[in-house]
Amino acid sequence: MSIQPTFDNIFNRVKEQFGLVQTDFCDVLHVQTWKSADGASSGSNEWWTEANPRFLTGVSKVTRRRNKGTDIEEEFTINIWMGPSYDVPHLLLSVGQKQQGQYALLADYIPRGMTPLGSDPQYLEKYFGDDVDQWWNKVCTNANQFAPPQRSSMASRIIQALSPARISVLADSKDIVEEASAEHVDRFLKWIQREAPSPIPARLRGSFNSRDDKLRQYFYRGELERHVAELGQDLGGRVAAGGTGPISEAYVGGGS
Repeated sequence: MSIQPTFDNIFNRVKEQFGLVQTDFCDVLHVQTWKSADGASSGSNEWWTEANPRFLTGVSKVTRRRNKGTDIEEEFTINIWMGPSYDVPHLLLSVGQKQQGQYALLADYIPRGMTPLGSDPQYLEKYFGDDVDQWWNKVCTNANQFAPPQRSSMASRIIQALSPARISVLADSKDIVEEASAEHVDRFLKWIQREAPSPIPARLRGSFNSRDDKLRQYFYRGELERHVAELGQDLGGRVAAGGTGPISEAYVGGGS
């Protein structure tokens, strides 16, 4: 049974929380919907922003389907990229169904700011405290196995190494992935509600922007390697760009 209804519910909650509107960015790249030349892979990319910008750089919504014999693998992704006004971590989440009925979860919170995680105990406690640790351990206990890395490039490993919250697992039970995904996003939305009255000082926002841009450039490079290997240079490059969203110096071109 597809996990898409759960994913759609999660996205709709995020959309409502932030008042998101869809942009034409992925349409300009011709990857709002796409299909590989051999027909084995297909998907869609959407880039959403706040109608009244306050918290976010934007939200990437991505779907992937791959035909493997009689099996169909599905992957649904929502990545929430924060803007420089608040120090809330970026949220990454991918859920899907693999071959032989297994369900996959990849979830992460990417730390923000110029201070290495661990140097500021207050930031660590604020966003990577006992609740995240307990969630991580519960998911590991209930899942069947850790999933092998899907993104093996050096650029991808830089992103993966930044956060102690990152988890990638396979489970036979869809309920495990659904519950873990909901908790992951619920916690993030509570951070936003809690942080609303206290933006970071304006003098620090340039450093946040600088690091965020660099991290998302690495994210793009990892996605580029992944998708070019599967889809070829042209389509793979556009799909990687569509799944990353518009950022400074990450690639040439973009949406309007």
